[in-house]
Amino acid sequence: MVAKSNSLSEFSFISEISLEDWLKQDLGLSRSKIKEFHFKKNWLAKRTKNKETLTFPIDLLNDHLINPRFDGPEVKILYSADDLMALSKPAGMHLFPLHYSETDTVLNFLRSQNFGRDILQVEAHSHEKGALFRLDHVTSGLMMFARTEATYKEFRQNLERQKYYLAIVHGHVQKNGRHRHFLSGLNKGGAKVKCSPDPSAASLEANIEILPLAFREDLNLSLIGVLLGEGHRHQIRVQLACIGHPILGDILYGGKLEERVFLHAWTYVFGPRFFQDDTCPLFGKFFDLNSGLQVFSDHRGISQRR
Repeated sequence: MVAKSNSLSEFSFISEISLEDWLKQDLGLSRSKIKEFHFKKNWLAKRTKNKETLTFPIDLLNDHLINPRFDGPEVKILYSADDLMALSKPAGMHLFPLHYSETDTVLNFLRSQNFGRDILQVEAHSHEKGALFRLDHVTSGLMMFARTEATYKEFRQNLERQKYYLAIVHGHVQKNGRHRHFLSGLNKGGAKVKCSPDPSAASLEANIEILPLAFREDLNLSLIGVLLGEGHRHQIRVQLACIGHPILGDILYGGKLEERVFLHAWTYVFGPRFFQDDTCPLFGKFFDLNSGLQVFSDHRGISQRR
């Protein structure tokens, strides 16, 4: 995420109020959010005067808003209907901004498009808005958005949903199988998640199922399919590293440095409906995706879309 902007904007007051009360009551800012701007106590205690004009950081005045400007890489629209939208998220892009001055996230893209404004009204109080799930910053691929509150609630209540990923990992993955681990450190922002085969008081269960699709002996790399269980932060990345097959490019979990982290959200099954993103940026540099995706499709009984 980028740092807060130094851009300033003027605000004129129409009544007397302490600046701290104005920030909390009128702008709806929490105490922790106010602390981010490092205001001095005597400034917060200051009482404004009628018709007084003061200057504030634009990130503070627009804290709950999404900037309509978009300066990120291309986002491809895969599917759009009255209830759902599917996008192809590039690797290296965040879902939502931390500050109004950020202009390179998925939600900035939606805000910049007239058709995306309804999505921003779904679960408007949350950072994710109408997103049905999140992807790590380094992960590319399919993202789904509800365009109505009814669709969002239907998704949350429907347990018949599955997410399939593609990954290029180090080592020779020779057989398919299910893997169960216990994760801790999930609430520490961008910090490394810890993985163990044994449960602890502070851990959460995590399950994945993997399927080998192809192997490059000359590079000691495997193309695999992954069925994600719970969807914890960094789950696939840390579980694959835990079984000795870190993802190519994922230096946080032991992978070798590459142009990107080779993890891609491929297919999403939602009840009787499914959606797919076959773009898989840069995967073709190492593997023939046509044959690999066909193996995955045949094994899981998914009709491949091209």
